[in-house]
Amino acid sequence: MKEEPNVRPTPGTPRPYHFPRFKRERTNSGVEVITALAPKLPLVSIVALIDAGALRDPAGREGLAVLTAKLLMEGTVERDGAALVEAFEQLGTSVEATATWDSAMVRLTVLASHLEPAMVLLSDVLRHPGFRERDIARLKSERSAELLQIQADPRELADRSFEHFLYAPSSRYAHAEGGSRGSVAGITRADVESFYRAEYGHERLTVII
Repeated sequence: MKEEPNVRPTPGTPRPYHFPRFKRERTNSGVEVITALAPKLPLVSIVALIDAGALRDPAGREGLAVLTAKLLMEGTVERDGAALVEAFEQLGTSVEATATWDSAMVRLTVLASHLEPAMVLLSDVLRHPGFRERDIARLKSERSAELLQIQADPRELADRSFEHFLYAPSSRYAHAEGGSRGSVAGITRADVESFYRAEYGHERLTVII
């Protein structure tokens, strides 16, 4: 039997694609809301961006922005972390809270039919964080353990050395995004609350839906 030569398939005709239109609004309280309709699936993705990244850390308290963002999912005033996670899981979703150099971020994806209760929970996370001492202590310990692991990773050590070489000691970029053992150890609950009050105002919040 004669073997057919390999023939590369030809590409088909490109299908047209139109990016969804974005609509920008600002609520009476100052929150910017950006919405885009993509109705292929009955899902809603929500991203809350707060202008509260690591660049806003006070000197000597490097890591405060990252710690504050992580604490958002450790519980609200009325719910501890376990109860909060369970409440989101009952809606079929999970929530991630992180902070980068420029912003803090809380994001989730939920069925459209569960949007209203999910938004109520998200609002509670952003407006009424618990900031419990035990959660602060645990997350600080986790950061300390993470830094110990970095000491055994040549690539991480090289990255840190390069940052110290590239930036002036006074630059925030010369210090790790999540802070050092010394700076994180010095962070108190009062520091977290003060940072939250200063940086998590409505006028600094953008909600993308």
